[in-house]
Amino acid sequence: MSALLKTNIILLLVFIFKNVSIPQSQLYFDGYLLNLGSVQMQKTPLGSQSNNKFQNINRLRIRPRLEFNEDITLTIEHETFILYKNGNEFHSEKYEKIMGQLVNLHFTLLNNSIWQITHFIDRLHLMANIDRFNITLGRQRIAWGTGRIWNPTDMFNPINPTNFAKIEKDGVDAALMKYNFSSLTDLSIVINPTKHRTNFALRFRTNFSEFDVSLMSGKFNKNLVYGIDFAGNLLNAGVRGEMLVSSQIIKYILGMDYQFSPKIYSLIEYHFNGAGKSKKENYNFNDLITNNSIYLARSYINFQLLFIVHPLSTISILLNRNLNDDSRYFSLNLSYSILENLNLNWITNIFFGKENTEYWYYPSSLGLRLEYFF
Repeated sequence: MSALLKTNIILLLVFIFKNVSIPQSQLYFDGYLLNLGSVQMQKTPLGSQSNNKFQNINRLRIRPRLEFNEDITLTIEHETFILYKNGNEFHSEKYEKIMGQLVNLHFTLLNNSIWQITHFIDRLHLMANIDRFNITLGRQRIAWGTGRIWNPTDMFNPINPTNFAKIEKDGVDAALMKYNFSSLTDLSIVINPTKHRTNFALRFRTNFSEFDVSLMSGKFNKNLVYGIDFAGNLLNAGVRGEMLVSSQIIKYILGMDYQFSPKIYSLIEYHFNGAGKSKKENYNFNDLITNNSIYLARSYINFQLLFIVHPLSTISILLNRNLNDDSRYFSLNLSYSILENLNLNWITNIFFGKENTEYWYYPSSLGLRLEYFF
């Protein structure tokens, strides 16, 4: 981190705490414990030989929050991650270095072909409200965009929609300042220092005729990008969209959701990925292995239905299709609330496609997930 950036952060902290009286602080504490056991019908990388693999994931996430007063809050989210797998496969859940994190707060206790035990700090930020300003310093989630499956304008926290074991997007080390013109209009400025360069971005959000509209621009990895997103209602349906433009690529999504009844919800979303390939022969599967890319093709469409069959039970059906190579995956999630804070989920993920198509490469799986919130 440059000396100038350190100096600016120190001056900002002095500004925040100047003349601030801190009464008796309050500590809040919550979190969750997740256990996911799954059997994968695994394909060997770039091959067609199949064999079944088992993995068990445990996540313990604790979230203490210290409120010094109504305007200043310190938040920490710490996660302990335990993975058992009977084989070292690419598709096993694993920790990858997060590009937007400057400081390494990830610690590995054990890592071999069977066990991985790690713990890390995924959120660590101080938030202060000063008149119309909201300032957040530290590791945080910056949630930009309106898409439900894909978020082209989310340059800080992108996530692969096939990652069913992950709940939160990764935090990034950043300084975020938001100025609220009103409850519906604000301007956000983000500074995200990384090891080799510093990313900058700003986003203006407002509302027109019950439509939320945002404009963003930034410099990420030395590339200038511009984006727009919107969300609102058209007749009785919700509509949303995002577009990201740079000198090299265009990415966008268009989506619609509709509540047929209090018990039936539907969603459709289309994604154009200008950085992808239109032919499977041009795919670079190594980008998936090294986490340099989260999808390979240009055009995708996603359908989703949610049924509330009982106040304690829901059924979710998802179909995601790669329109370039016709590969696709189907997901079925059966959820049951055993207790108010204890959920049980049966998850089925089936991937289809001809050899060397994108979703042919992923393993189909059956899983049982238990979630306990405290």
